[in-house]
Amino acid sequence: MEIYGLKMSKSLSIPEYARLLTTLEATEQLRIKKFVRYEDALRTLLAKILVRTTICRRLCVPNAELCFEKTQYGKPLLKHFKNTHFNSSHSGSWIVCAIDHAPVGVDVEWVKPIDLDIAESFFASDEYAVLMSKLPSERLNFFYSLWTLKESYVKADGRGLLLPLDSFTINVYDHAIIVHNRNAAAQCYFKQYPIDQEYQMSVCSITGAFPDQIAIYNMHSLLNEYRTYL
Repeated sequence: MEIYGLKMSKSLSIPEYARLLTTLEATEQLRIKKFVRYEDALRTLLAKILVRTTICRRLCVPNAELCFEKTQYGKPLLKHFKNTHFNSSHSGSWIVCAIDHAPVGVDVEWVKPIDLDIAESFFASDEYAVLMSKLPSERLNFFYSLWTLKESYVKADGRGLLLPLDSFTINVYDHAIIVHNRNAAAQCYFKQYPIDQEYQMSVCSITGAFPDQIAIYNMHSLLNEYRTYL
């Protein structure tokens, strides 16, 4: 498994943005063009570029050979490379992706103030009880930690939001993270990475072959490498 992160540090010129957009498939371009805010469009574009760069390097193929399709649940996958699985996520300034030969899910979230009552609606009852047992000063970070774990799980499972977040329970122990469910999902493994003090990040994998660290790009190094595959 390989895991990569990109911290957005600057914007792109309009001509560069437009040129990079043309390197994506038509459906991807259309989706990005629908964003009202340029920042959202740029973040999504860079997430696509991070995924494509990672796949091109791993498979030793040019960008033009990549063709994507979606499962019946809407999860993207490679059309001609069935043994290559990937997933991406972005929030705030961070974009992350994971790639493996088996299903994988990743989620990153910016830890921002939120009404924690939302947890009662989306978390399993045991998870909500653990959250509320924390000191008030610890609850926000724990909420996002658990949220990213649950999001990474449903993304690895492949059913996405069709799998209700309260239909399974994740228990976080000192030396293990374990999911209990009634959904007959395959056995999975979790790992969390301290990507940034203001963010929480979790990865869920069927293989459990996690790297010790994330490989971090800056925008200059990512775009330079991506251009070599065009």
